[in-house]
Amino acid sequence: MSVTPLLPVKVPVPSDIDIAQSVQPLHISSIAEALGLLPEEYDLYGTHKAKTDEALFNRLCPADKQGKRKFAAVMLRRLAKLGIDKTDPEELTPEERRDFARLDLEPASITWRRVMDTNDRFLRNITVGEGPEERGQSRATGFDITVSSEIMAVLALAADLADMRERLGRMVVGNDTKGQGAIQRAHDGAGFGADIGMEKFMNIKCRASGLAPDCVVLVATVRALKMHGGGPPVVAGTPLHHDYTTENVPLVTAGCCNLARHIQNATKYGVPVVVAVNRFACDTEAELQAVKLAAQEAGASAAVICAHHGLGGAGAVDLGTAVVEACSGPKPDFKFLYDVSLSIKEKIEIIAKEMYHAAGVEYKPEAEAQIEKYTRMGFDKLPICMAKTQYSFSHDASLKAAAGPSCGSGCCARFWRPRAFGGAIAAGCCSGCGASRAAAAAPRRGRCALPPAAFGSGAGAAAAPRRRPTGRCRSGELMPGRRGL
Repeated sequence: MSVTPLLPVKVPVPSDIDIAQSVQPLHISSIAEALGLLPEEYDLYGTHKAKTDEALFNRLCPADKQGKRKFAAVMLRRLAKLGIDKTDPEELTPEERRDFARLDLEPASITWRRVMDTNDRFLRNITVGEGPEERGQSRATGFDITVSSEIMAVLALAADLADMRERLGRMVVGNDTKGQGAIQRAHDGAGFGADIGMEKFMNIKCRASGLAPDCVVLVATVRALKMHGGGPPVVAGTPLHHDYTTENVPLVTAGCCNLARHIQNATKYGVPVVVAVNRFACDTEAELQAVKLAAQEAGASAAVICAHHGLGGAGAVDLGTAVVEACSGPKPDFKFLYDVSLSIKEKIEIIAKEMYHAAGVEYKPEAEAQIEKYTRMGFDKLPICMAKTQYSFSHDASLKAAAGPSCGSGCCARFWRPRAFGGAIAAGCCSGCGASRAAAAAPRRGRCALPPAAFGSGAGAAAAPRRRPTGRCRSGELMPGRRGL
């Protein structure tokens, strides 16, 4: 008996992929409209996929084998922020489920940037979301240096694992479409100049930890002070000028105003200062004594010549002794540079004038807008975390010595990012300075290589012997502006 099919049947029967490719899929928005979904009730993922509020909620709060749902502790904090006091997921209304599941981030407001330690200046500013699956989600962003990540600041400030988890949960990555801070789980690097690292340590780290330092150890080098005294620029990869390899006491003395300024800055916190003058093979006794004398005249409790670069730990014994003596006196009257209850502008101007000795602060239009927004959001009571060139007291890296009001320099506030982990508001006070590392003109990676013996041979090869340091002065060995000076 023959059976007549209700629909025509192709013979042979095509495969699933052939069937799928034989039709033109509808745009997902057309399907959503047919289902009665409003545009704000689903997210597009390309042109043929979307996620609804209910799907997002189910992924965030899935049911167990018994069909019951339970909020995690971090979810309860989000509900509290939304003003929802319910603890049973099943009690949430559709509107509350939507608010819970969606951040509704405004893409242009996202301040969270990716980080890496690769020297690639082309990654400072990039556009993401260009793939076919992210169609319509492209935005401008960029990469920062790893140590400028807010996570690094959390590691520096957290008291324990519980506190670290809490701070990570308070991070702000951007604003929602209503202008509120959107929080999502997701540097306190005290290097560079003391006007940067020390200031952050005193006003942010000490404030968060409740601890106070007993002493400041300020590191100086003859070479750095020669540069601040008017010496030729030091460029990595090029031979040092003879001014840096031969004795030049007047050049050193001229640059000691920079050291004196750092000492004056440190004493504003009410803490004694010990200056460690790192000795290198090119330094002469007359130059070292000139630095030591200048430090003592500027108010340092002690100034010590340190030879640990050539002698190891034995070369720093005198420094250790000086630090112990400085810490053995009366308890320092430690004080912060500013009161966090002041406005954002008042705090930034105190730092600029007291630490950088700027004549004033100029605010770019985008900075003015961000200050107004962060004040409205309640971030104005946080400390300030400044980003500035380490090569000068001013925002201009070319201004050496003790650049300040005497040379008419000031600071230009360029960008701001909230660090809601309880740490600070990050502000850029610079000219062309960002939070991303730039490669030197002649990076050292070009001089890195493995000796041929390291690759071995068919009969085996002995490891190349380790070379002991010769103590010679090499280009790029100490970059001026880092580690205190």
